[in-house]
Amino acid sequence: MVARPPACVRLVHWSVGFLRKVFPPKRITVAGVFLVSLLLVIAAFFIRHMTLIAVFAWLTLLVTGCILLWRGVRYFIRRSIWRLRNRLIVTYMFIGMVPLTLLILLVGLGVYVFVGQTAVYLVMTELEQTMDALKVPGRVIAANPGAPYEDIIKQVAPFVRDRFQDFQIVVQNKGQVFRYPAGSKLAGAKPEVPDYTGLTIVDGQYCAWSHTKKGDLIVDVVAPVQREMMAELVPHLGRISISGEGGELARRKLNADQLREGDVGAVPPPASQVDPEVTWASPVMLVQWGSAEEKDSGLLLITTRPSALIRAIFSEKFEVAQAVLYAFLVIAVLFLMVEIISFIIGLSLTRSITGNVAKLYEGTRRVAEGDFSHRIPIKGRDQLAAVNESFNGMTERLEQLVIVAKEKERLESEIEIAREVQSQLFPQHSPRMKSLEISGLCRPARMVSGDYYDFLCLQETNLAVAIGDVAGKGISAALLMAAIQSIMRTQLTSSTPMLAASANGASHTVYSTSKMVSQLSRQLYLNTSPEKYATFLFGIYDEDDRVFTYTNAGHLPPILIRRGEPTLLEVTGTVVGLFPSSGYEERKLGLEKGDLLVCYTDGITEPENEYGEEFGTERLVQTLIQHKNLEIAEMTTKVMDAVRNWTSAPELPDDMTLMLARRNA
Repeated sequence: MVARPPACVRLVHWSVGFLRKVFPPKRITVAGVFLVSLLLVIAAFFIRHMTLIAVFAWLTLLVTGCILLWRGVRYFIRRSIWRLRNRLIVTYMFIGMVPLTLLILLVGLGVYVFVGQTAVYLVMTELEQTMDALKVPGRVIAANPGAPYEDIIKQVAPFVRDRFQDFQIVVQNKGQVFRYPAGSKLAGAKPEVPDYTGLTIVDGQYCAWSHTKKGDLIVDVVAPVQREMMAELVPHLGRISISGEGGELARRKLNADQLREGDVGAVPPPASQVDPEVTWASPVMLVQWGSAEEKDSGLLLITTRPSALIRAIFSEKFEVAQAVLYAFLVIAVLFLMVEIISFIIGLSLTRSITGNVAKLYEGTRRVAEGDFSHRIPIKGRDQLAAVNESFNGMTERLEQLVIVAKEKERLESEIEIAREVQSQLFPQHSPRMKSLEISGLCRPARMVSGDYYDFLCLQETNLAVAIGDVAGKGISAALLMAAIQSIMRTQLTSSTPMLAASANGASHTVYSTSKMVSQLSRQLYLNTSPEKYATFLFGIYDEDDRVFTYTNAGHLPPILIRRGEPTLLEVTGTVVGLFPSSGYEERKLGLEKGDLLVCYTDGITEPENEYGEEFGTERLVQTLIQHKNLEIAEMTTKVMDAVRNWTSAPELPDDMTLMLARRNA
C-alpha cells in the first residue's frame, strides 16, 4: 500500500497546480518572483539584520502581489462568465439592479434639489417683500418735503418695526443731516448713489438698506437682519442664515447651528423615517454701504425637511400632501417588488435559452469540421426553435454556397480576362503627326468599360479619330463597344475614298464621315437588340489642309479651345443603332496653331461632389487652360485626376473617357 504524502507536501503540489492553471507558463516568472519575495520577507522576520533586503523584498512582494491578484481576478471572471447561463445572470443584474439603483438615486437627487430650490425661492421672495417696507419712510418724506422729519418718522415707524426690530434713518437735504434715533451715528450714503434696496454690511453686520433720492433730498433706511426676523420669513421652515463677510456680529446673530428643536429658526422634527434634512445654498449679492457697489456674494443657507416645505406651501392642506407622499412611497415599494419578480422570471428563462445555445454551439463545431449533414433537434415553436431551424437550413445551403462561390470565382476570372482583352482594343500609343498632338485615356467604372475611343492612321496624312458612349455598363456594354470598333475599322479599311485637290494643288484622299456613321448605325440596328444604342463622334483630320471633318451622332458636343476661349461644336445627328435609317451631316473645322480639341464622355462632366454639384464643362475648360503648357498626355492625366478628386468617391459613378488633340504646327 502506497503511503499518502504529508499534508504540507500536498499543499505545495496543490499550490503549484493552481498557479499553473491561473497563470500560463509564459507568466510563471511573476509567480516565481512573488514566492521568492515571500520567502525573503519570512526570512527577514527571523533575521533582524536584513533591513535593506527586507525593504526590497516587501516592495517586490507588493508589486508582484498586485499583478497576481489582478490576473487571478480576471481569470476567475472569465471562467465564471464563460458559460452563457452565468453571463445572462450577470446581464440581468446589470439590466435589473443598476437601472433601479440609478432611478432611486435620480429620484432622491430630484427631491433634494426641488426641496432646496423651492425653500430658497420662498425665503428670497419673503425677504424681498420684507425689505420693501424700508422704502416707506423715504417715499413719505420725499412726498412731504416741508413736514418735520420727526413727525413723519413717528407715523411710519410702527409699520417698519413690524418687520424689523431696529432701524436707523439718515436724511440729507442741502447739507443738513437728520438721524433717527437721536443717538445714531450712521453716516449717509453718497449723493451720486441711485435708488437701491438690498443687502449690505454695516459695521460687520448684515443689514437691509433702502436708499431713496429726490432732488437734493436723500433718505437712507438701514435695519439689521437678525436671526428672529429671518426665521419669521417662512415660519417653521428650518434654519436660515447668511454666510459671507459679515464679521463676528453677523455670525453671532444669524448662526443657528446650536438651536434646539422647537426654538425659533430650528429645523422641525421629522414627520416620518423618510424625511431627511436638506441643506441648500444660494448666492446673495452684498453691496458696499454708502456706494451701492457690489462688494461680495454671500450665501443664503437653508436647512429644512421635505415635510416642512410641504407644510409651508400647502399650510392647512398638509395632511393631503402627506398622503400623496405616502402613496408615492407605496408605489415605489410595489415597483421594487415587480422588479424582483421580473428578475426571478428572467432567471427561470435562462435554462431554456442556454440549452438551445449549447445545441447551436455543438452544431457549429460539427460544421467547422466539415460535417454539413449534422442537424439540431427542434423542440417548441418559439424563436429559439426557429433559430435552430434556420441553422439546419443553413447547413443545407452551405454546400450550395460553396458551389456558387466557385462559380463566382470563375466568373471573376473570366471578367478579368475580358478586361485584359478590352484593354488591348484601346490604342496602345498615340499616333505621330507633324502638326497634331493627340492623346486619349479611358478609366472604367467597373472592370470593363462601355466607353470607346480610337485612333487610326489612314492613307498618307489622314488620321481617323472616334469616341463613343454605349448605353449601360458592364459586359453587355463592353461587347457593344467591341462591335462598334470592329465595324468602324472594317469600314475604314474596306471603303474606297474619294480624291480631292488640296490647297497646294496636290490630290489627296477624302472620306465621308457622315456615310460611315450612317452605315455603322444601320449595322448596329440590324445586329443588336433594340435597346442597344450608343452616342458616337467620328472625325478625320487632314494633315495637308489642317481641316478636321467630323460627324457627331448624339454625343456630347466637343469643345474647341482657341486662344483661351472655349467653343462648343454642334451635334449633327441622333445616336447610332436606335433607328433603321438615320440621316447624319458632317462639319468641317479648320484648326489653327495652338487650337485644342476636347472630346469626352459624360463620365467627365457629370460626376458630383458631396454637395451634389457636377464637375461641368466650365471646370473642365478651366482645368485644361490651367495645364495648357503640359504635354498632351499629361494634360489628359491631370483632367482625370481632377475629376476623381472632385467626387472623392471610392468608386467611379460612370466610365471616364477623354481624348485631346492639339495642333502644334
